[in-house]
Amino acid sequence: MEFDEDIQSSEITLEGYLKKWTNCCTGWKQRYFVLKKNKLYYYLSKGMRYKGKLHLQIAEFTHNEKDILRFDIDTGVNKIYLKAYNVTDKNTWFDALDLAKRKEHMNSHFLKDDKRQKKENVPLDSLLMKKMFSTKSLLDELTENNKKFQGLKYESSNEYQYHCLLDKYKVNT
Repeated sequence: MEFDEDIQSSEITLEGYLKKWTNCCTGWKQRYFVLKKNKLYYYLSKGMRYKGKLHLQIAEFTHNEKDILRFDIDTGVNKIYLKAYNVTDKNTWFDALDLAKRKEHMNSHFLKDDKRQKKENVPLDSLLMKKMFSTKSLLDELTENNKKFQGLKYESSNEYQYHCLLDKYKVNT
């Protein structure tokens, strides 16, 4: 058995068989998948050298509306279609892939902050406070925009005109 160094050096998150859409002529084929960190490897069968590798940093995962066992992965470069053998396995894989992507995203932010801390000799708690403040500012901005949007929805309705008339004539309801 010959394995990629990347696979030997990191811990497996999830592994098992799924069906992968190959093409119109051959259709769905069973493949062995291994999820490690932010990469999904697939093999023709367990124990063989990997046939393909997907980087999940910017991948999008979608459930298929017509087939409850199917989910799709779009990396921006290629798109693959996968099917599990049951709903539980499908949900397990989908959640594990999503979690791997989110963990990688969080790790990349912490690594950037850690490098910045070492370069600028800024205490880590100061960087975390800045990050929390920017997150709080973003949340406040989103909340404010949501209120404006709700107001626009309200303004576009006949109910708004009704309330304007009530206000104009100081009618209490």
